[in-house]
Amino acid sequence: MDEKVLTCPKCGFENDPSNDECQSCGVTFALIFASQPMTDSTPEPQSPPAEPTPCPNCGFENDPSAIDCLKCGIVFAKYYKIQERAQHGEQETPETDSEATYEQDPVVASQTEQEARARAEALLKEEEETAEAFRKRLEEEERAEAIRKQQEEERAEALRKQQEEEEKERAEAERQQQEEQEHAEALRKQQEEEEKERAEAERQQQEEEEKERAEAERQQREEAERAEAERRQKEEEALTEDERQQREEAERAEALRKQKEEEERAEAERQQREEEERAEAERRQKEEAERAEAERRQKEEAERAEAERRKREEEERAEALRRQAEEQQAEAAKQQLEKENNLIQVLIKGLKPKSQTKDLLRKYENDLIGINLFAPSEFQPARLVRVYDDFFSLYDTETRVLYSYPTSRVISVMEKPDGFELEGDADPVTVLLFVKIYHQTG
Repeated sequence: MDEKVLTCPKCGFENDPSNDECQSCGVTFALIFASQPMTDSTPEPQSPPAEPTPCPNCGFENDPSAIDCLKCGIVFAKYYKIQERAQHGEQETPETDSEATYEQDPVVASQTEQEARARAEALLKEEEETAEAFRKRLEEEERAEAIRKQQEEERAEALRKQQEEEEKERAEAERQQQEEQEHAEALRKQQEEEEKERAEAERQQQEEEEKERAEAERQQREEAERAEAERRQKEEEALTEDERQQREEAERAEALRKQKEEEERAEAERQQREEEERAEAERRQKEEAERAEAERRQKEEAERAEAERRKREEEERAEALRRQAEEQQAEAAKQQLEKENNLIQVLIKGLKPKSQTKDLLRKYENDLIGINLFAPSEFQPARLVRVYDDFFSLYDTETRVLYSYPTSRVISVMEKPDGFELEGDADPVTVLLFVKIYHQTG
């Protein structure tokens, strides 16, 4: 051999040409070269068998061009040689076999060595190409995974910002509502205090007037009695006994008349006081009824506001659950959604709603509108709950389900001042807005 080195066909280690075995992996060169087909001319590369070569020792299925097992490491040619010798009762003598092979046909050994080296180089090149292709594929997958994660993070960040905005708006609305309730409560308490003060002032004024009137009547009565006493005294001095008796009779009659008048006046005053007390009681009862009615209305307003807040929370919770379900199903239905979106873009090209569509829909939030909710040509009433930048939500009172559609699916919007008439559950329903959305058919 003219080569200065002998490259191992198994591991590629460069050995001395005089070595019988590889100093790196220990394979016997003579056995490998002897297992190759011997021809007088340069061997042509043979097509590998279609099926893999099973290892005779462990059963592992190796590549058809492999010279040793990738699992247990035995050299196939050496294993078969040992088995053949075992069948003939001979002992394994690698050195003798190697010498015999070189002595028998050194030219064939050199050719088989060149063929093994060429095959090893081809296998090495193929493995390098396979590794390079695998590396590129891994890089593409990592790049695609990085892009997907970035898109998910951007979508999650946008959703988080939207939720924060909604939380701020809801907190601001609740704060304003609470301030309005506190302001109304303060006004109510102020009115009650003013009513109490006014009633107390009226009562005190009435008592003072009663006292003054009673005092004036008493003084007037005393003056009259004093004048009457003086008159009587003068008349007694001037009258005779009969006249005195007549006068006494007249005085008794007058006294009885006055007593009766006093009793009648007292009875009238008592009845007047009773009427005033009854009127005051009725006024207070009316005020209490009005106050109770105001409190009832305020309580109803608070309950209605609480119900609306809970309803909004339920709708937002349902919306969050819907978004979560959509995100969970998005990855599995990605190809189908892409096909549907492509079809939608083809069918409604040129009909994509402008940015004013959401502004138009927002005018009818919390109102009933007509929409083809389940079929392309069948319109029914539904409540427009909320309009966002890129989608809007509807609540169907019959199915009690919250539906959401992207704004891009709106084909046309119709408004009518005197309203459109729709068939409801019992009576016709009149709506001011008709919305037609795209339905995929077929």
